[in-house]
Amino acid sequence: MSTVSVIIAAYDEVTVIMQKLNNTRARDYLLCIQKRGAPINGPAIYLEAGYNGAAPGRQDGLARCGSSRLSIWAAGPTLRQARGVLSSHWRFRVESPGSTTNFRACDREWGRIPSKLVSQGGMRRQMGTPRRERELISRLLTATAGILYLTSCLPTWLQTEGAEKQIPTSPQTSSTLHLPVILKTVTMSRARGYLTSPQELAFITENANQGVEPYRSAVSNVLTWADRSWDYSLEAEVRCPDSETPTWIDNTGGVPILYAKALAYHLTGEGRYAEEAKNTLQRIMTEVKTISLGDNQCQLNFGWGTPELVAAADLIEDYWQDQTCTGPTSTLYTDTTIGTGKCKAFFQNWLVKNPYFVVSYSAAISQSNWGAAATTTTAYIADYLWDRPQARLIHRNPRQVNHGEEVALTPAEAYAHANQLALNRMNGYGVEYGSAHSCDYLSGPQQNSAWAPVKSQITEKGILPEDARRDEYCNIQQYNGAYQNYPQVHLGHNIQQCELMLRRGDRSCFDNMDNTDIPEYTFLDPDGMPRTTHLYPGRGSLERAIKAILVDSETQWRHDSALEVAHRYYYTHRTLPGFEKWFDHLDRPARCDQDICFGTLTHGFGLEENPEPPPVVPPP
Repeated sequence: MSTVSVIIAAYDEVTVIMQKLNNTRARDYLLCIQKRGAPINGPAIYLEAGYNGAAPGRQDGLARCGSSRLSIWAAGPTLRQARGVLSSHWRFRVESPGSTTNFRACDREWGRIPSKLVSQGGMRRQMGTPRRERELISRLLTATAGILYLTSCLPTWLQTEGAEKQIPTSPQTSSTLHLPVILKTVTMSRARGYLTSPQELAFITENANQGVEPYRSAVSNVLTWADRSWDYSLEAEVRCPDSETPTWIDNTGGVPILYAKALAYHLTGEGRYAEEAKNTLQRIMTEVKTISLGDNQCQLNFGWGTPELVAAADLIEDYWQDQTCTGPTSTLYTDTTIGTGKCKAFFQNWLVKNPYFVVSYSAAISQSNWGAAATTTTAYIADYLWDRPQARLIHRNPRQVNHGEEVALTPAEAYAHANQLALNRMNGYGVEYGSAHSCDYLSGPQQNSAWAPVKSQITEKGILPEDARRDEYCNIQQYNGAYQNYPQVHLGHNIQQCELMLRRGDRSCFDNMDNTDIPEYTFLDPDGMPRTTHLYPGRGSLERAIKAILVDSETQWRHDSALEVAHRYYYTHRTLPGFEKWFDHLDRPARCDQDICFGTLTHGFGLEENPEPPPVVPPP
């Protein structure tokens, strides 16, 4: 957690201010310096600061005051005028422990805070502020005065992008009452953000409270899940006899309940949800000692469910960071010792010694939806260990990779490895070692004799051969129009990993397309025999793969949460025709699927909106 000081700009037109001073909307705006969740009930826009020095991103519309992210507000009687305030492009710098970030301020003219507005009597008289809130504001202003001297520091900080300007420190005319700046101390969240972040959830909550769709319905859906009881039994050694066992890691069982509780903590501000999420995670990491290596299905089941466990833990990062839990003391799979210590550290241990160790094998061996789930999960876990650079993640390999020897990776190495495996899988440079019917044999009944054989990849036509063969053939030219789950769950995990990379400042996955033409690409098949095939330009495109299902074959899409994520990104980055058909396939609010949970909540937006990119933090 970092505490920083921020300058907030308010209305500067006398008629607007006087009107606001006589109703609760002005009070809510002014009290946002200390009152978490106080809304601004008028048009407003704000600039959002990136964590750890990431580039600021603009977000228009109503938002939630008191976000755990750093916010700078500009307000005006209309949204257009509020935008105009920002167009002046003032800049100032705020320094916090370990990082320095530049932000854009909100107005050309700055002045002193009128003393009558910061005194208890003045606030009581003009805004009818309750005594407890007045005392809190008074204490806050007193404390922050020692951090920054407002009148002396502002001229040093504020500057234009070109040359410095004179900054007035008092109202200039009797017709304008300046209420330009309020000093605000903000606690920045340490949450990294996987599918969403605390500051994004604050914006979502504000829109839901205003009755705006799809936010209102999405929030209601998540809160319904959050109020369910997570009462699953746990075993010391987990077995996976089928795709729905154990139910606590299933997308229709425990996963959406746990994830919803972590989301609800930010949607409502109620600590009970965070406590319930923490208690659930503590049960898992204490009672589940090992995940079976003998049940291959566990590689898939935990590939499906683990990302939401990571995302849930991330959302309660600030809540449990100083709390004590029971959990594994070691990251080694064979060490089942349970101790007492920091909650996050023990959960990190559990993730490394269990899901990562188990699922990593599929990441190395599979080019199908199993591999897509595995690289997503291993990337999530590696990223979550960003603050444990000395930790080692043990990656298992099949006999065809590194002679079957395990590899010990740092979090940074494991994250990079997972992403490279994903891109290789998309572009056709990986080999499917896990199936006797692998497309990479380039022969057999899985290849239709009417066309040239095709190896595993996303083809230039958008086909996923390793999953298309489950219902058709490796080398089909177009899907047959009947719903096929395997290609869609594959793409869902692919989308989830691309979104993680995007939030770490890397668009390469979403934008990937390999345009190299390799007429004689030679590789070793699962049995070690050399094979040669033609890799065509245009392969590897996630956008093309979605188009192949929704547009080319007009197939029903059922993994709506994943499509919400893709739809948000390609709304502003699409390169192919037919995108307008994507929206019609969204069934809102989206459920929790094997790949992504609650996509409407985290990525849904109205068609009149222009979605902004997510906040970015550095990779491990």
